[in-house]
Amino acid sequence: MNIINFVKNIFKKEKKSLIRKDARILDLVSYVNAWGNAIYIDKYENGKISGSGFKTTILGNYYQVGDIIRIGMKSGKIGIFAITRFKYCNDPKDMFFYSAEFVKYEGE
Repeated sequence: MNIINFVKNIFKKEKKSLIRKDARILDLVSYVNAWGNAIYIDKYENGKISGSGFKTTILGNYYQVGDIIRIGMKSGKIGIFAITRFKYCNDPKDMFFYSAEFVKYEGE
């Protein structure tokens, strides 16, 4: 399935109001954290996550509310989360904070 169809299928499913029609995907499934280039999940509770990261991680893309985060879960499934808050910092300028809500598991 290509990315466009993937986003369209997610938008058609439950909680569709959380995901923008032109949503971008922040894919953490194959992502490897490294010094100065990291995304952290600080909290996972009741289907919601929050954390922080750095702009270099997202290669200049400016993510926003309604975009998608793909995350490998402990169960082995891939969780799809919709970004509900995304804020860039002024100091340091390369840092951001985000919150996201679980939408579904990929393929379900």
